[in-house]
Amino acid sequence: MPRRRGAPGPGAPRAGSTTPKQVLVTGGAGFIGANLCRALADNPAVERIVVLDDLSTGRAENLTGVSGVELIE
Repeated sequence: MPRRRGAPGPGAPRAGSTTPKQVLVTGGAGFIGANLCRALADNPAVERIVVLDDLSTGRAENLTGVSGVELIE
C-alpha cells in the first residue's frame, strides 16, 4: 500500500518524541542561517547545533550569543 503524501516514512520520529536532536545547518553564519540557529537554540528538543560555513559571505560574529553552536569552517 503506498504512503499518503506528507506521511512520515520509515524511521521518522513519532509525534511527541523526546529524543534529543542534533542539527546540521549549512550556511549558518549568514543572516538567515544565524537566525535559524537562534530559533533552534530556543527549542528544547534540540541538543546540539553544528554550523558548516566557509564564511565567504557569512560572518562568525553572526552567531555571537547563540548558545550550544559549534562552527566548522
